[in-house]
Amino acid sequence: MRYNFHRWKYRVIDKATGQSLGFLAASFNALGLYGASSSGGVAPLNVTFRSSPCDFASQQQDLFAFNAPNDNYRNVVAISSTETNVNLATGSPNYLYIGGGAHTDPGSTPQALADNSYTFTTSLPASWESAIWTYSRINNELTAQWVNDNGSLPTTILARLNDALVLIGDITAFEAVLGPVQLLQLFFVPTPV
Repeated sequence: MRYNFHRWKYRVIDKATGQSLGFLAASFNALGLYGASSSGGVAPLNVTFRSSPCDFASQQQDLFAFNAPNDNYRNVVAISSTETNVNLATGSPNYLYIGGGAHTDPGSTPQALADNSYTFTTSLPASWESAIWTYSRINNELTAQWVNDNGSLPTTILARLNDALVLIGDITAFEAVLGPVQLLQLFFVPTPV
């Protein structure tokens, strides 16, 4: 099968208002995580992914960052916020960070090696997955699908917690513990090569 390779940057949108919050920044915060930046002084993260021209929604895949802040962590990955329970579920406040990491295959369960930007920055153990992203050719939206350690596919919702992007499984349970979050959507914007 022939694939198209794309080079894009992420536009971060407030899901409730439709307002642009800028682009995913090509820098890590103090914990080694990605966040949105509306500042003109911060370069947007430029990524590539593959999609089949026959698919409107492509299979789960990696996002590779051309201008990642750390060359060792070029894949945009979901990273567990705790090592004791890496699962998203209804009734659970668990969440995942968005950072950089090594490759995992589509459908892989969380990897418990130290190959991610959060663990590198904080020295705290954290599991991660990389091939979680699905791209829609209909509207250029990018969505994530985490795979729990038992292979189940939980609801996976993108949000912003302080200055970091996170994935959560249950908004109500999350907000009861950590407070309100801003729900987000990611859309790709072409980047000149």
